[in-house]
Order: sequence, then C-alpha cells, then structure tokens
Amino acid sequence: MKFTQAVQNTPALVNAYRPGLQALKRADAKHITCTKPGTLAGSVDVDSALYEIYPNEPRWDYAVGIKNDQTTDWTIWIEVHPASSTGEVNVVIAKLRWLKSWAGRCCTRVAVINS
Repeated sequence: MKFTQAVQNTPALVNAYRPGLQALKRADAKHITCTKPGTLAGSVDVDSALYEIYPNEPRWDYAVGIKNDQTTDWTIWIEVHPASSTGEVNVVIAKLRWLKSWAGRCCTRVAVINS
C-alpha cells in the first residue's frame, strides 16, 4: 500500500498528509535529514492530528512515508525527543506503547516492529 493511501484510510489522519517532510514542525525538522528526497512519499504530524481526540495521551510525533516500489511504501515512525536524562526514556517507552496500541486499532495494514 502507498503511504498516501494508508493515510487516507486512517480517519483521524485523513487531512494530515503533507508532501515530503512538510508535516514536521520547524524545531523538529532541523534534526531530520533525507539524503534521497526523491524517496519521500510524504509525512504526517501524528501528534497534532490526534491532539483533539487523545489530548491526554502520550502521542507519537510523526509518520514519514518512504517509497519502496511501485505499489508499496514503508512508514517510518519518528519521535523527536530530548535524551537529556534517563527519566526521558520512560516517556519515549510510554509513547511507543501508545503508538503500537493506536496503530493496531486504527491504521490500515500496519506492522509495528517489536523492539
């Protein structure tokens, strides 16, 4: 499935798709680079798109689509989070658990790596 199709098939994200890395907030975009911009299939600011639905949940930051072949793209889930203290690790783990749960319920054909 193409990234744009997956986004369109996820009701809470349907209006959140942006070309390239345009969904990334300016402060976060400076931490992310792509050496082959032609492989980008788009991006979604997951945190902002889901804020009204899940205002008190530890929402993940972004989904970025990477072109794989003519019919499929990969989705890279990106969390831009400072690692200024070991306590922050628990915050990211909580966000990952939330992402896996939400994606399993709401996203089309999502495979979340268990790591």
